[in-house]
Amino acid sequence: MKLGDTFQHKKWGRGVVLEVLVKGNRVLAKVRYGFATDTTPIEEIPDGESLRSLVPGMVSARTGEMNSRQNVMNRSQPMLLARRGIQALKLGQVLEEQVGQLSVGTQAIESQFSDAFGKAKRFQPQLIMIEGAWGVGKTHLLTLLTSQATALGFATASTILDGWGATVSEPMRLMEGITSSIRFPGEYLPSGIGAKVGTVKQRGMPELRSFAGQRMIKLMEEIPERALDDPEVILVLEDYMSLSLAATQARTRIRELGYGDVNLPALKARSVDERAQRFQELLCDWTGFCVGAGAKGLLIVMDEVDVDYAKSLYWNEEWRSRHDATLRAIGQLKGHRLPLVIAFGSAPAGPDVDESVDSVRDVIRKIGHMDVRVQAANLTDENLIELGEKVFNLYCSAYTGFANKLNPQGRKSVCKMLLKQYKRELSPVPRRFVRSLLHCFDLVDLGQSTVEELVQGSR
Repeated sequence: MKLGDTFQHKKWGRGVVLEVLVKGNRVLAKVRYGFATDTTPIEEIPDGESLRSLVPGMVSARTGEMNSRQNVMNRSQPMLLARRGIQALKLGQVLEEQVGQLSVGTQAIESQFSDAFGKAKRFQPQLIMIEGAWGVGKTHLLTLLTSQATALGFATASTILDGWGATVSEPMRLMEGITSSIRFPGEYLPSGIGAKVGTVKQRGMPELRSFAGQRMIKLMEEIPERALDDPEVILVLEDYMSLSLAATQARTRIRELGYGDVNLPALKARSVDERAQRFQELLCDWTGFCVGAGAKGLLIVMDEVDVDYAKSLYWNEEWRSRHDATLRAIGQLKGHRLPLVIAFGSAPAGPDVDESVDSVRDVIRKIGHMDVRVQAANLTDENLIELGEKVFNLYCSAYTGFANKLNPQGRKSVCKMLLKQYKRELSPVPRRFVRSLLHCFDLVDLGQSTVEELVQGSR
């Protein structure tokens, strides 16, 4: 059992382990049960004793003495994280916790991101466009952006546009995806907005009033404080605030639970003409909510914008109008005082493609301005060699003893061989280089091939 694992509680149902806490001599797990987040004694969790190893210096509950096996497991946590990172790289991804140590040639871009967050902290909303073809590092830069936001204390939310389930043309549906993915600083996984309602109501109302509109303020004022200890009420509020439950249904359900009539305002706009403006208002509301819950601001990432535009050839006039209205509403956020950053990730179309179906140019034109525009590009030979060294160091952390199996000369030979292959490809992309490098490391580590055999086989 480790952080992020799921289990079945005999009383509360399916839960996700988020954190391990110590209270006195007791070890507790912070668990997300779907409707709320609560602490659970590790004794009530299947294989919960293994969680004790996540507490440095923890004594055995049975003997009161330091458990040497647990000390070994404590030391093994970096190794497990490194192995997770290796598996992510093989899938073409990078873990947020490791994106900084696996980035090369991004110093100037990181500085731009830092400047944007600095301005957002001064209540100047920032808009960022990260563009690049498939495989050149667009998602890597978005992960780097998210990692930087988390380190600076921002809440983060992300959604992948697919042109149907999540699309700029349906702002209310898009908002559902954003709210369901909000993750606060210090959280490994999103804990759910319902878990933060009590925090905002009890301690964060001044901050909420500074940024949110009257609709969100009224919502928070209407919720009875005594109802916040009821997990069923929290579940109702979470569905309602994420727009998946209508205000009338939420009122009825809360009344049935015994908390009287709660005059919750309607959050979702019914009229098509009102949806873009309501989307803008809800972005302000959720920024205020996140600050009220203790975050410094909110980062929202909308990735794969070009996939959304891929369906633009089938849009009718009404669909295009709704799409454009949402983008203009996002652009108008520049007139608000908010600690908000919105980032778009997209692959640009060719220069001979009409601007109306080129996601990058059309988004910028409709929004009217981008504070930061970053072009993800292929890495140079020097960058790839540096990246190879970083991947090697991560691999050594994941699999002890590997450093003795591949000396510097061997690494140089493998990288040189892969660079030649990389340059021969019609569409060279860094993720393919990394995957090939890891494949070579695996062969050497398992004793299935030597460096000489790898180099000879590539000729």
